[in-house]
Formats: sequence, structure tokens, C-alpha cells
Amino acid sequence: MRIKTHLNILIDIPREIRDEIYEYAFQTPFNCVTYRCTLNNTYKILPYDPQNDVCLSSSSLPALGLLSTCSQLYNEAIVSLWKVNSLGLWPADLLFRMGDLGDDAFIHIQSLQVNLDLNDSDDLKWAEMLFLRIGGNSGIREDKVMGENWGGLKSVQINPMRTEEIKMDVKWMQRVSEAMDLRWKSEEFLTGMNRDADKRWSLYSRWMKLLRSAGTPGNDMYLGDGVKRNVSVNTAWDDWIYWDQNEWLKKSPHGAGLEGMEEVMKDFSETFGGELWANGKLCYKDKVRLKRVFEVKPVDLLGVYPAASE
Repeated sequence: MRIKTHLNILIDIPREIRDEIYEYAFQTPFNCVTYRCTLNNTYKILPYDPQNDVCLSSSSLPALGLLSTCSQLYNEAIVSLWKVNSLGLWPADLLFRMGDLGDDAFIHIQSLQVNLDLNDSDDLKWAEMLFLRIGGNSGIREDKVMGENWGGLKSVQINPMRTEEIKMDVKWMQRVSEAMDLRWKSEEFLTGMNRDADKRWSLYSRWMKLLRSAGTPGNDMYLGDGVKRNVSVNTAWDDWIYWDQNEWLKKSPHGAGLEGMEEVMKDFSETFGGELWANGKLCYKDKVRLKRVFEVKPVDLLGVYPAASE
């Protein structure tokens, strides 16, 4: 009579199969997770939607129990966790929400998604700190300790405009409008033609300087030759019919119109480089425009007409 024995995952299952099991177990809805501190000062790894800045659950992934089984399982599984998931964060998260984690927590991270608020000057400062911390990996700085802790990084995506379902005014292109206004103010400040302009008006140009530094070799913030750079932009533009688009253009800040909206996208591409994706479509690659982000739809004579004004 053959005696049944328990399956030993480390002995009876080949490594390549184990890796497939880990990767399947660690899958999340948006292939993204983030850290959150608990009341007892430990950290949870939670499934995360970076475009909406929402933790999809208050409970860690059940499969994370693999990481506390034994050292061999931990060393194998932690690689798979970060192979199938990006780390989603705001720049300030590293200083506040993740401040006590220790930099060795980021060694295996391969992909990073960074949310940005272009209207927030504090967010700019924290983004500068983040890129400086990662930039040591590029070999530019003499002190590479920080950068080595991000040595596994292969991809950085910035999300400057997000679709936030709970805020309809934001969903309906508000962030694009804000960026256009910031761009206009920076131009007014830099040219010196507007006496009302002050240093705060230069915020947009400072953001572009930061993104250029992160995407250009030869400076402390450069992310590295092997790091793929992406910009992801979500707007409601493609969901609108002609009449909605036309009405929006009439209210465009400073009369910038369609070209002004596209110039913001071009700025992201020319500074950060890499690829720019808008609403799931590749629009710019290596600073070359492949297609416009914003195109006006043809008039749909069978569609809904705007209501007549009273």
C-alpha cells in the first residue's frame, strides 16, 4: 500500500512552475499595488487603482502569506509580486505613508506609477525628491546608495491627469484645462510681458524642467538608460460627441483651443520622453507624435443636438 505524502512545493514542483503559480496568485485588477500603514505601524500591500487613487480593498492580498512562509519562498515570491504589479504612489507617499519602510523594500520593484498634481507646488518638491532618490541608479551621482535600492526598476509611468469617477468636474477634462492655464501663466512669467505675473506663475515650467531632468542623461534625476518612461493621460474627450467637444473648446482657457490642449501633451512627450498614451492609445513615442490626443469628431447629423437656448 502506497503511503500518501504531502506535496512539498519547493521539492516536488519545478521552479518555472512555481514562478507561474506566484504570478497567478499575485494578480490584481489593475496590475498595481501600494503600501498602507496600519494602526500598529506595520504595512499592508493593497491592490490599487492609480488612475483613481483608490485602494480596492482594506485587506492585503491573501497570497502575501507566501512571503512569511520561509526565506526561500520569500526570495522567490517577492520577485513575482513585483513582476506582475507596479507600485502606485504619490511622490509624498515615500516621505509620509511609506516613510518607515526602509529603502530595501523597493529593491525588487520593476515598475512604478507616479500620480502628479500639476497645480500643487508641494507635489513638485516631493517629486523632485523621488526622482533624486531613484536617479542614483543611473550612475551619475557619486553617492549611489539610494539609487541602488531601486536597482530593479525597469519602468516609470507618470499619471498627470486621471479620470476620477467621484468628481465629475475633474472627469470632464478639468485637469486638461488646469494644465493649459498653468502653461499660459508660465509663458507670461517667462516673457515678462505681464506685470501681474509672479514666481508662482512659473510652476508649469518647473514641472517641465523636472520631467526633462528625469528623462535626460547627465543629471542627478535621470532615471537611467534601462528604465522605460511612459506618460498616461486619461480624459473624457473621446467619449464626447461633436457638440460636447465644440462647447468645451468655446470655453477653453485663454482661447487656447484644440492646439493649446495638444501643446500640453507635446510638452509631456518632449520633456519626459518615452511613450505617451492617451485613453489607451499610443499618441507619442520618443518625442514624435504618432497621432493627436485631441481630435474633433465630425458632426453627427443623426446625433443629439445641443438644446436651444432660452
